[in-house]
Amino acid sequence: MELAYRGSVNRWECDENDHLNVRFCEEKIWQTLVGGLLQLGAITEVEVDELPARITCQHLRFQQEARIATPISGFISVLPSAASTQFNVLAQLRHGVSDEPLCSSLFAVSGLDCATAEIGQLEFAHSLPKGIESDLSYHVLDLPAALAKGFVVTGRGVIQRIECASNGLLLPHNYMARTSDSMPNLWTYLAGDERVSDAEGGAVVEFRRQYHQPLRDKQAFIVVSGLLGARGKIQRFGHMMFNSGTQACCASAQAVSVRMDLNARKAIALADEDLAALLQKQVQPL
Repeated sequence: MELAYRGSVNRWECDENDHLNVRFCEEKIWQTLVGGLLQLGAITEVEVDELPARITCQHLRFQQEARIATPISGFISVLPSAASTQFNVLAQLRHGVSDEPLCSSLFAVSGLDCATAEIGQLEFAHSLPKGIESDLSYHVLDLPAALAKGFVVTGRGVIQRIECASNGLLLPHNYMARTSDSMPNLWTYLAGDERVSDAEGGAVVEFRRQYHQPLRDKQAFIVVSGLLGARGKIQRFGHMMFNSGTQACCASAQAVSVRMDLNARKAIALADEDLAALLQKQVQPL
């Protein structure tokens, strides 16, 4: 794999769990992707702004926490066609000292034309889907139908210029940013409280996003979210971003998350009564 990024975790990139927030993790993945594709000659500088429109699907696995001042190295590889039938690029963030994977992201990017880079079995194994193996099926619904199935509005806003490429396309990591911002509203709906404390938090371990219609600068949007299922330590969520004007689904995603003991830094199971209360608000199947 090719080294394409080096950096570290800043204090202002950490969330209430005192680790690198998913939006900034994905922003570093984006730096790795763009820098790596330029380095490999797969795209030119004039094509960089069009790259968000060429990504059709993205699958992320968050393997380890990255705390403040963690040194990070980003690596990229264009996958051999035999390695994956859907994805053709792997970007991976690793600890800059131990070389252990922190986050791996598979991308489906259309129109790439470059030789495949060498990739070891370990790097590829760390990136493969584990808990999510398909796209969110609810994206076929319009906004009213999604709400009728049990999704709830968790985010609204207007896409800002600073969130976009120079051509006005919303950058991939800002889809994650807007979804991440919506999560306290979802937990308030599901559990009746904000679920934020010094002792307990939540963490995403796997995330899969499908892009349908790009959002652009100045467009208003609506995020709807819902519980797809829960058991033991695991909760599964669905998220969709709609264009407020057209009510078209622009992006859809599934997430696997865990509740986290912030002192022990490990996943914890929900109490039986909490789990039962959550499942009462699970979205209806298609």
